[in-house]
Order: sequence, then C-alpha cells, then structure tokens
Amino acid sequence: IEMPFTYEVEATPTQGKTVLEIFERSIRPIQVQKVTITVEGGNLVTKVEAKSFFQPGKSLNIRTEVIKQ
Repeated sequence: IEMPFTYEVEATPTQGKTVLEIFERSIRPIQVQKVTITVEGGNLVTKVEAKSFFQPGKSLNIRTEVIKQ
C-alpha cells in the first residue's frame, strides 16, 4: 500500500540538512517525488513530496498437536 506524504520545514541551512539526513537514515523505504527549497528571511524552507509503503501484518495459525508413540 502506498502512503504519500508531504512535509515542510523552515530552518537554518544546517538544521534543514539535518532534517534531510534523518529521513535518509529511516528504516522505512521512502521515494522522494519532489523537493522544493526556497529562502525566506535567511532560512531555508524545504518542502518534500514523497511516498512510503506499508504492508499489513500477516497472522499465522499455529496449532499444537500431541503425538503419541
């Protein structure tokens, strides 16, 4: 199942880089679709459109059986 998401961060250039690095280290696969970076008042505004994926959990039907010899 695809899970699209968008996030926007206004931060100093160093903080903005840190946010991108956090996503880079995510254990969840993320496909970045679009990145927009603008400058407002000396800060960078980073907007990222991306998607991740979700696979519902599986359940196992485990049973116990006694075997007599």
